[in-house]
Amino acid sequence: MQLVAAVARNSPAQIAPVLNHIVPGILQAAEKSDDELREGALQALETLVLRCPTDIDIYLPTIVEIGNKFIKYDPVCLTICINLYF
Repeated sequence: MQLVAAVARNSPAQIAPVLNHIVPGILQAAEKSDDELREGALQALETLVLRCPTDIDIYLPTIVEIGNKFIKYDPVCLTICINLYF
C-alpha cells in the first residue's frame, strides 16, 4: 500500500487507470483487524483521494464509510477524514 501511495503522490496519471483493480484490495485491507495494515490502507486511500479525485469518486462513499467507522478508534483516521472533507 505504501507503494501505491508513493506512485499516486508522484505520478497520479500512471495509477489512475488501474484504480479499479487496486482500490478494492485497499478497502478490504482497511477492514482487517491489523492496526498497521489499516493505517497504511487509510493513508493510501487519503493519497488516492487527494491525487486522483475524479478517478476515485465512485469509491468515495465507501471510503467515507470506512473513515467514519474507524474515526473513533484512531486519531490518524480523524486527520485523514478531515483532509478528505476539506
